[in-house]
Amino acid sequence: METEGRLRELAEGVLVENDVFDIANRVAEYDPNLKIQYCDPEQAGPGDAPYRLMELCRDGLWRKVMDIWTLDATVLERIYAADTQKRDILLGIDKQNLVAKQDQQRRYKEMMEEAGDIMKHVLRSSKSTYTIKDKGKVIKV
Repeated sequence: METEGRLRELAEGVLVENDVFDIANRVAEYDPNLKIQYCDPEQAGPGDAPYRLMELCRDGLWRKVMDIWTLDATVLERIYAADTQKRDILLGIDKQNLVAKQDQQRRYKEMMEEAGDIMKHVLRSSKSTYTIKDKGKVIKV
């Protein structure tokens, strides 16, 4: 039943926004074996989430995948990130590690270039002492 155009009645006296149904539909489109289940607050405990993601397993039983406290786009992100059948998690980790290694190499190269530049100035200077300020420290050469 539609209420005020943007709300739907989920159960007697329970209104939810249409966005909730959109997320549930997108989950079902992604994998027909996944369903968002509304947890009746009258039967739930005080620490129970209002929704949960359920999966229809090969043995025909529904099993809880995760609790859902806020039914928004983060639910889809969590599903995509956890899906090892449609996404290669190791490849993603390898890519992140490569980016981190490249970043570390870039920072090391910049640090070495800066140190080389300082050494050039020190060697070219006619002064007997040379003062360098580095990260709040004063170094005299």
